[in-house]
Amino acid sequence: MAVLTLASSENYILLPGGILDISSGCLITGKAVVIKEGRINELVEKSEIGELTRRGKFKIIDLQGLVLLPGLVDCHVHLAIDGTGFQKAMCRWENDEAMAENISQSIRAYLQHGIVAVRDGGDKECIGLKARDQFPNEPSPIVRASGFAIRKEGYYGSFLGEGIKEIAEVKTRIKKLIQLGVNQIKVLVSGIVSFKEYAKVGAIQFTLQELKTIVEISHNYGLKVMAHASSDHAVRTAIEAGVDSIEHGYFSSEASLELMAERGIPWVPTVVPVYMQTLEPWKHAFSSEQFNIIERTYKLQLERIAKAASLGVMLGIGTDAGAAGVMHGESYFQELKLFKAAGLPNLAILQAAILNGAKIIGLENELGAIRPGKKPLLIAVSENPLKNPQALQHVELMICLH
Repeated sequence: MAVLTLASSENYILLPGGILDISSGCLITGKAVVIKEGRINELVEKSEIGELTRRGKFKIIDLQGLVLLPGLVDCHVHLAIDGTGFQKAMCRWENDEAMAENISQSIRAYLQHGIVAVRDGGDKECIGLKARDQFPNEPSPIVRASGFAIRKEGYYGSFLGEGIKEIAEVKTRIKKLIQLGVNQIKVLVSGIVSFKEYAKVGAIQFTLQELKTIVEISHNYGLKVMAHASSDHAVRTAIEAGVDSIEHGYFSSEASLELMAERGIPWVPTVVPVYMQTLEPWKHAFSSEQFNIIERTYKLQLERIAKAASLGVMLGIGTDAGAAGVMHGESYFQELKLFKAAGLPNLAILQAAILNGAKIIGLENELGAIRPGKKPLLIAVSENPLKNPQALQHVELMICLH
């Protein structure tokens, strides 16, 4: 795949074979995309290009019949780990050079797979935050960083952030995150899904009132809250507290999904980290009983995704990349395939991957559509992915901005 980097100081005209409107699912033909000063300026008929070039200086880029669409968004990743093994990844945290190289590989993997923005779910060393600013002179996806996570001492998530003892500590923690320049707040509402006991999830970390306090303080500072929540109790608590997105959300009830839809709270289901445990070589770590539990867990999540879509819940694509077996970049298409296995139509999956993703990570004014005012962070593929989703697995061209 080729990467084309546009200079913000230059003006361009892109000539694709078609432009995919993600909102409507229409393939627009006969149009060119005009880019001025780092933003999409307008879409014009190709017959108008001659007049435009007479009135101004443009670089013409012929995309040779390719279909142009907005870049993909991964709503949940962990740049501090890499999917090859948790302890091995954590050892690199002490080696700045090794960590920088590992992140560089992950960033390149995202570009190679057409992903123009990722939302990092945090780590106690704020490596995801450092990664955001690591590549000032290279093509890179936008990184929306969480810094460290807000969690309760003695509960799940020690690698994500130092635990708090009293809710009174929250304001100090959030102020620290603001000083670090985070893009959103990550809060751990529950533990993780058990692979030994079906439907068992680690304990709830905060009461409803405590979580409301975390959300209120975050919102007062203009920051969205992404909530790690599995188990219906955790999901319902997060919804009632007014979080801005539910992450993972395993074992959510239909009633909770209905409430999610009613309140406009997006859901990022992250199926692939559980699904990957059923494949080589990861499955050999589990007994046959555990394997069955894992399989039941991810298949139930697919059923819940289908139900959520039917209820009108905004769905986002998040891979939890960095988790065991979940590689940065390449795992994205696997998550799309799992959404397809859940029964969602191609347009709904693309909207989750692009339009919804931009909204969930707070970049709806920048990404998600090929319209005036948006950044030209785009991908080009050989076929219309609404007709052939496999086209997304082979991005021909990534268009970045510098």
